[in-house]
Amino acid sequence: MAKTGTASLTIAELREFASFTEDEQLFIERSLDVGLGRGDAFKAWSGRDADAIRSQYLAYRELRALRELIPCETSLDGVQDFLGALIRISAQDLVQEQLTSFSAYRFLYERLLGAKARPWLPAAFCGAAALPQIRPFRRKTLLQSLSEAAATAPAWSEREPCFYPEKVEAEAASVRGKIFETVTAGASMAAPAAQSLINCRSNSALRLSRVSRSFKAACSRLVQENAIASPIAAKPSVSRPPRMPQIRSVSLSSRPSMRSMSLSV
Repeated sequence: MAKTGTASLTIAELREFASFTEDEQLFIERSLDVGLGRGDAFKAWSGRDADAIRSQYLAYRELRALRELIPCETSLDGVQDFLGALIRISAQDLVQEQLTSFSAYRFLYERLLGAKARPWLPAAFCGAAALPQIRPFRRKTLLQSLSEAAATAPAWSEREPCFYPEKVEAEAASVRGKIFETVTAGASMAAPAAQSLINCRSNSALRLSRVSRSFKAACSRLVQENAIASPIAAKPSVSRPPRMPQIRSVSLSSRPSMRSMSLSV
């Protein structure tokens, strides 16, 4: 049950990430590289704006302290210190105009800060999006993206995210795009596409070890879940020539009154 629940959550996260624009996806991947310390972001994103990456490094230095300062939902103690810093960091990300919706913002920051920060993200998003540093038209788009359900949610899940997107090379990215297209149709269709990413090889530069580790793990869970849920579908059907009927002699001697007879099978 736990494996099935984790795989279902991964499918939902894959589907949500696939719904974002290409700029949002790239910005989330780059921000996670910076915020979680996944290698050298300057080298991995050499074709991007170096000043923006540098500003993110400076702003995200406070994330480690913020993870320890998440206040309790039933108290106002520590709200000023936490929300003040979070709004400032969020505003620096929104000013770059790569995130166009609250869903993309929440997807990023629940991975930067953890699941416990989810109840505070709508307030931080609204505070950052309403600042005068955001252009008026952009401000309107951001604030309208916050749905009523998200703004008035009575509670938020405390389950940590499973899928942490990372930048992948060209060959793996094309396979990942196919997975994003098929994952919206269900796990049974996503699993074969996920298996193609796990088995992908390159003849030169691309190596399997350079493909996103977390993405491969998520794909593995999809494949395992599909194999468990539908073991027959996991095996390819092989066409065989029709078998010729065989004739054998069967003797029925269970009753003394019956004679032996031959049956054609």
